[in-house]
Formats: sequence, structure tokens, C-alpha cells
Amino acid sequence: VKKNRVDYAAWNKHADNAAIKAKVAAAAEAAATLADRRQSLLVQRKEAEVVAELNKAKYGVTGEDKTTIFVAGEGNRAKLCSGTGEASGNIAWTALKVDIMCLCAKTTEDVTNGANACCPTCNTNNNNWTPSTENQQAWTTFKQGCSKLQTKQQLTSSALEAALARFATRLHRPRHTDGSQLFVLGFTHATFTSGCAGKADSGFGKCVQYPAKYFDGSTEGIPWASSLRQAARILDKQQQLNQELMALNEAANLINLTTSDLIHEHIKSTTGPEQQAGDKTQAITKTEECSNAKENKDECKKTRGKGVHV
Repeated sequence: VKKNRVDYAAWNKHADNAAIKAKVAAAAEAAATLADRRQSLLVQRKEAEVVAELNKAKYGVTGEDKTTIFVAGEGNRAKLCSGTGEASGNIAWTALKVDIMCLCAKTTEDVTNGANACCPTCNTNNNNWTPSTENQQAWTTFKQGCSKLQTKQQLTSSALEAALARFATRLHRPRHTDGSQLFVLGFTHATFTSGCAGKADSGFGKCVQYPAKYFDGSTEGIPWASSLRQAARILDKQQQLNQELMALNEAANLINLTTSDLIHEHIKSTTGPEQQAGDKTQAITKTEECSNAKENKDECKKTRGKGVHV
């Protein structure tokens, strides 16, 4: 409050100066325009939507990391991870969490090296995963392992599309001895006739296999990839908003500096050469008085009290 009173007193001295008042009014109008634009940009920021899309990519349409089972009563891993035996049962494409469990989780037949399928330290204590009884301990371990692999690269549309292009190239490598199996990610053995059951045995695979419809142009694409794309688009727009907000802040600072300089400009314009010279002469005289009185400390202190310090 005290500071505001001081600032007001300084400005009030120039209340009768039409030129100063006009400049202040123009600055105030410009500041109001900047404030309105800034508020408009802040409303457009959508951090919550980015988080929502990322969660949908990780956990599916609900965006929730549920601890419940994937599909009630369904323990057939090959069906859920690759659609083996029933194409409509394939849910590998629905969420990154499902894909990671299909790629990384152990089976009882793969106790020896199953822990190292996705990361060297992913020891899940030989827990066997069947989709009807989700293994939360294994999922927690995989999340911790994945967090150590995070890139420092920002999520942008261009960076994401480059990564998805590499991903698509890998998926288009044919599997099975006759090359008939496509859109598979992970390890497959020989004929690969029994699907992504989590085994390394002949005919099986520790993998995910995506439906062909996501690559033939008949549908938008893998749902989790679509959610990532949407998040990246929002972040692209966010970056543009942030740049404009920075520019607005710089403009506001310039307005503050300009209006502050108006005080000094008015003081300089209302102080004539004779008064400025008189002030300078008075300052020199008082300095000389104090200098001459240095032998007498009391007298020197008196001159200091008049506003001179040496």
C-alpha cells in the first residue's frame, strides 16, 4: 500500500500535463489490449486434454490404470494378444498397457528368460500372466522399467510421426516361414502358427499382432497411436501459444518502462537550464563548505544535514 501511495504521488504531480496524460492513456489502452489477448490465450491452453489423451493411449478409452482384469473370464493370451483362433478377441491394439503385457509378461513355460523380455531388471518373480487375472505386480515392474527408457525429446507431431514410421516399418516385416503373418511386434518362432501366447517355443511367440484393418486405410489407425497424435497436436498448438504469451509479456514490460520514463521526461522538461545550473552550483558550494570544515567534525556534520555527503 505504501508503495502504491508513493507511485500515485509521483504521477499526481503531472496531472495537469496534457501531453503526459495522453501518453499514459495510450499506454493504458495498449496494456488493456495485451491483457485481453493474454486471457484469451490462457483459455486456449489445454494441459488437461493432453494428459487425458496420453492416459487413453496408455490405458484405453477410460484413461484409467485399473487393477481389474482385462477381459472377464478370458485366459487365452494368444487370442487377446494376436486374435489367434478368434480375430474379434484381439485387444492388443486398445492400449499400450495391453501391448506391454503381451510383449513382456511371463508364462509358466518361459520362467528362465521371461523376466528379461523387455528390460534386464524386469524381475517379476516368475509370475505367470493370464489376462483373466491381471498381474499388477508385473505391470508395476514394467512401468518402472519403461520410465528409465524415457527420451528427453519433446512430444511433437513431427517427432511422433517419425517414431511411428519406424514402428510401421518393423510391423511390415513378414513372419512365419512363408511370410504370411504381418503386423507383428516382438519375438516369433519358426512357423508362428499358434499366435502370441507368450512362449518362445516353436510355433508360438512373445509378441502382439495388430489387425490388418489398421494398416489398409479402412480405419484411422491403432487407437493408442491416434491418442498420441491428438496429444502431440495439442502440444504443437501449446508451443505456439507459449511463444505468443512470451511476446505479450515482453510488450507489457516495455509499456511499464515507457510509462515510468514519462515521470523523468516531464521533470527534465520542466526544469530549465538556469534552475539546473543553480542546483549544480549549490551542490558544489555545499561540498566546498564541508571540505573546508573537515577539521571541525561538528560543522561538517551540519553541512551533511543540508543534503551533501562526501
